[in-house]
Amino acid sequence: MSNLDALETKINYKFSDRNLLITALTHVSMLGKVHNMDRKSTNQRLEYLGDAILYLVIGELLFIKRPDYDEGNLTKARSNIVNNHSLSEMAKKLDLGRHIEMDSSTEKHMGRRNEAILADTFEALMGAIFLDAGYEKTHEFINKLFIKRIEEAATGEAKADYKTRLQECVHACGITNYYIKYHTISEKGDQHCKTFRIGAYLNNTKLSEGVGKSKKEAQQNAARLFFENMKNDDKRIDKKLKSIAKEAAHEA
Repeated sequence: MSNLDALETKINYKFSDRNLLITALTHVSMLGKVHNMDRKSTNQRLEYLGDAILYLVIGELLFIKRPDYDEGNLTKARSNIVNNHSLSEMAKKLDLGRHIEMDSSTEKHMGRRNEAILADTFEALMGAIFLDAGYEKTHEFINKLFIKRIEEAATGEAKADYKTRLQECVHACGITNYYIKYHTISEKGDQHCKTFRIGAYLNNTKLSEGVGKSKKEAQQNAARLFFENMKNDDKRIDKKLKSIAKEAAHEA
């Protein structure tokens, strides 16, 4: 069984036009590495298409399941599902990372674990399935993959694990020597009604602070506020974390 056969078995979908799958798995770093390759041969255009399809399908499913949600709530629920972290987790579930064609430099810098690359490849895969089989089949494929997340969003049961996401962002940046640590800044209230203020730190640099009625809640809020302060912008997050790690390495 070839690698592509194994992947098709894993995702439970067989392409009629396997070239679409090959393109979906070709990272832009391969430009210049393969003779006569141009940008149309990388997954960037399929990524664009897949992103639009995911927004449409997830938006439609939420619209149907939550008739009580207004535009703002629907948009927030969709954003909790269609984001780099969520899509990269789906990519890991499908084991896409080991099938991506990328240059040696990108691979060396943990490209197969990079959250943005995994999310982009997942979007490209959705675009490829759409071109190969049409909207109905793609809708069915996405619904099966995301049904649990959609149900959670529809019932309000989803609980984002911002601590795990933040640590994964650190690893995705290629930072292996430092970990996110949480330190209590203050405790207020009596034994049965305490409020904790906790800081999230990378090395000795404070990223953010969070408040909660338990240490776990305060830690999650600290991690969440870091992402909010960064406007959930992956490039800003990456730049910030790498800058802190670089300063720490220089001080050492």
